[in-house]
Amino acid sequence: MHRTLAQALGTTHIISPINMKLKKCGIQSKDELLNLAFTRGCKHYGEPIAKNNPTFENVSDTELGIAFLSMSNVYDPRFIRIGAQLISREKDPNKIYRVALLEKCLPIIVKIAKDGQNVEPENSFWSKLLELCKTQRKEQINKSMLPHWSRFTKQTGITNPFKQKQTKVKWIR
Repeated sequence: MHRTLAQALGTTHIISPINMKLKKCGIQSKDELLNLAFTRGCKHYGEPIAKNNPTFENVSDTELGIAFLSMSNVYDPRFIRIGAQLISREKDPNKIYRVALLEKCLPIIVKIAKDGQNVEPENSFWSKLLELCKTQRKEQINKSMLPHWSRFTKQTGITNPFKQKQTKVKWIR
């Protein structure tokens, strides 16, 4: 048996409202969930299996992203990275906060938001999201099981040794 994200982080998992919604929409397996993310543009992590995949318009990118961060999922760092990509497309941090609160994955959201703030300090989205999450009780999780901030980004190498600060780091959306 595979351990869940909740087990990997040292917390309890819940019956996921998002996963129940996805099952009602026809997404029954991990592979179908991944395929939907790939169809929605998460091509950094894989390609859609078929050309004419259903898009499930009644599932937002935010909901899909939080589904990847659900404590009831099998522990898979790629799921966390895909979830981070999908939620970072959202313009309204309140939407992420509300759905993450229901899914009990705020500690993961806080980690992602802090990483986002470090990579994109000028982007007020991350600080607004962190401010919303401050109001909740701090649950202790094993953060060492979450991906390093660099796994949420694309980075160029130094191409000209005579130019300083040439490395570019870009958050994956």
